Amino acid sequence: FYIQSLIMGLDKYIALKPEEDKYRDRKFVGTEEDYAKALQESTIVYVGRLPEEMSEEAIWFMFSTCGEIKRVIMGINRTTLYPCGFCFVEFYNKESARIACLFDKFVYGGNEISVNIDYGFVNGRQFGRGYFGGSFKNDKELKRKQYSRRYHNNRNQINNS
Repeated sequence: FYIQSLIMGLDKYIALKPEEDKYRDRKFVGTEEDYAKALQESTIVYVGRLPEEMSEEAIWFMFSTCGEIKRVIMGINRTTLYPCGFCFVEFYNKESARIACLFDKFVYGGNEISVNIDYGFVNGRQFGRGYFGGSFKNDKELKRKQYSRRYHNNRNQINNS
């Protein structure tokens, strides 16, 4: 009974979350109704804003408290093939996925992670969509470093002339 009431409370919590907090995959193919139905039946959560050094084992350990995990799919940079700060956790039942949403806004490794019900994993979604192959959050920092490197290289060439 306790678990059932907890799950019902979580469904209300998830439904009341502000829209800007909800993760929405812009590449989902289908109608809003299809998307809503997929979310309702889903056993998968999207976990974002992870520290890049967070291991798959740490994900298993953290989310196994919510229920039995079927698989963890780490998000990877499509260029370097290193983790890039997100993952998908698939459970054997949707109740466990709802319980996992309690980790939303949990601080891990200095990052406030986000956990949202996901419509389902499709091959290819494990790759970062950012300009540099990782997540968008890292793009600004990488562009700044790239610009800084270019600026200093040009400055050194002028000084050496």
